[in-house]
Amino acid sequence: MGASLGEVDGFTRNTMLKNKILKKKLTKYLVSLLDRKLFRPPSYEVTSFVLVLIYLVQSSLVFGMFLIIFPSNSLCFIKPK
Repeated sequence: MGASLGEVDGFTRNTMLKNKILKKKLTKYLVSLLDRKLFRPPSYEVTSFVLVLIYLVQSSLVFGMFLIIFPSNSLCFIKPK
C-alpha cells in the first residue's frame, strides 16, 4: 500500500538525513573558504583586471545599444542611389 502523507519510508528518511548532513558540511566548508580567502584584501593585479573587465563589458554594451538605436543602414554616409 502507498504511504500516507504523514509517513515516510526508510529510504526517503535516510536520503533526507544524508542531504541535511551534506548541506551542513557544504555550508561549513563555504564559511571556512570565506574566512580564508575573501576577507583578505585582493591584490592590485586582480582589482585592476576586474576594473578593466567591467569597463570592456560596459563599452561593448554601449556600442551594442548604439547599433540598436541607429541601425547599420543609417550609419552609412554615402547612400547608393
